[in-house]
Amino acid sequence: MGLDYHQSPAYEPDLDLIAIDAAGTFAAFCLCELHQVADSRGENTVGEIGVIGTRPTHRKIGLGRALLLTGIHLLQQRSATSVFLETERVNAAALHLFTSVGFRAVSAWQWMTKEIAPME
Repeated sequence: MGLDYHQSPAYEPDLDLIAIDAAGTFAAFCLCELHQVADSRGENTVGEIGVIGTRPTHRKIGLGRALLLTGIHLLQQRSATSVFLETERVNAAALHLFTSVGFRAVSAWQWMTKEIAPME
């Protein structure tokens, strides 16, 4: 997520959700987006959970779930007919959260990486 994203005309800052604890410490976040897509059924508004995370010291108390559900609700209010997200298969905690609120896997793909030497 860079400046291009935040300067896009489609950017909606109120879809950036942030949780702060009682001491004012940043605890969790969930960034959501809307997309217009066309398929055989016509044109639809689709929501995306772009990035979601919880600080390690604030995990397992429901913040990620609360922000995820709030994000889905906000996307639904803006006419999203579905919502999607991506995660790695090895991220068991995220997979558990997402499936617990009704997400299902629709594809499997591989992450690939290649180390490259710095340019001189």
